[in-house]
Amino acid sequence: MIPHAAFTIVSRNYLGQALTLRTSFLRLHDNVDFYIVLVDRKDRAPEPDVKPAQLLWAEDLPIPNYWRQCFKFDVIEWSTAVKPFCAMLLLQKYNKVLYLDPDFLFYRNADWLFVELDDCQAIITPHATTPIYDDYTQGDLEWMRVGTFNLGFIGLARGPETTRFLQWWGTRCLSDGYLETQRGLAYDQKWLTLAIGFFPGIRILYHRGINAASWNLHERYFQVGRDGLPELTDGTPLFFFHFSGFDPNRPDLIHARQKRWSTSNRPDTEPLMANYAEALLKHGFQDYSHFKYNNDLFSDGTPIPPLLRRVYALNYTGFMDDDPFMVGSDIFKYAIARRLAPAFAKPPKRATADDLAHHGMQIRLIDLTLRFVARIIGPYRYFNLMKYLAHISSIRHQHGVFTPDQR
Repeated sequence: MIPHAAFTIVSRNYLGQALTLRTSFLRLHDNVDFYIVLVDRKDRAPEPDVKPAQLLWAEDLPIPNYWRQCFKFDVIEWSTAVKPFCAMLLLQKYNKVLYLDPDFLFYRNADWLFVELDDCQAIITPHATTPIYDDYTQGDLEWMRVGTFNLGFIGLARGPETTRFLQWWGTRCLSDGYLETQRGLAYDQKWLTLAIGFFPGIRILYHRGINAASWNLHERYFQVGRDGLPELTDGTPLFFFHFSGFDPNRPDLIHARQKRWSTSNRPDTEPLMANYAEALLKHGFQDYSHFKYNNDLFSDGTPIPPLLRRVYALNYTGFMDDDPFMVGSDIFKYAIARRLAPAFAKPPKRATADDLAHHGMQIRLIDLTLRFVARIIGPYRYFNLMKYLAHISSIRHQHGVFTPDQR
């Protein structure tokens, strides 16, 4: 029996990345079973071109009230929330497992990561091993928001301590696995900041040749080694790179949502980016990226806006249907009654901080209104008002706005 496994979790639009990762990993690790876990819904998604033995569906995981839990989260939140449950399932069969984000590419055999798990329960990596001193995003303050450790990678070994950790982590992901940095939450990832204090069996790996990414390029420069493979300029071998935020149509950006680095000021990364872009296109990126996450829709095709998911989480015990995605469910009726189901067929693009530049007039109007409010209520009450607005910026705190008795 093969004792080790690796897995990644995706929706169908990310299958290009997942297949690229699988190819690069299995080329170097023929002694490891590799699984792709899909969070799409089976009965609405055509079977992907993946060997059945290598495919798992998230809906088959032992998660109580699966569809009710799924409805609370967007695709990224849910893809990360099911991670502990995938690990628990695989550890019933394998001695050790690695979770790998789908946008990894492997360059060298990394069996030594399994060896690291011989005398600990889990291995994780920090976002960076040295601080950043500049004013760009994705620096020290960003890690204060999203967590010290990057959970694009985690290794786990079977054992009672690991089981306790995964049960705790899974419970936290289902209750609070959201991206709500104003509340100190960032998917499944931020919980590891606490876990290292709760579970002594978790080991931090500081090796700079694993989980290299745009956020730690300030401490990692690359060259081609004597073996023709990428390595750091100090000779550290590069085992895998994390291409988070990468667009193969714009490989020069490195990460589409950061402005610190590009291949123009980091020419040493250009071969890495070009190679990964080519690999993605070879594995069907252009075709797969057009797929939509089918859990973004009710059963009749009505889009589910992110607001409605938070409202459902806020009033979770008030909506009783086993499958809230079905037309006629409690949350569907609520959405129609409160006009929370959009009339348009195509949801808008996910907003980011970069979009602020396109809303100058609206922002000036808000600023003017707040300036007026500050003059009216005074500095002390205004300060307290801002603290309250920060509190209710999490929709799950807006009990007085969205109540289940208004269905």
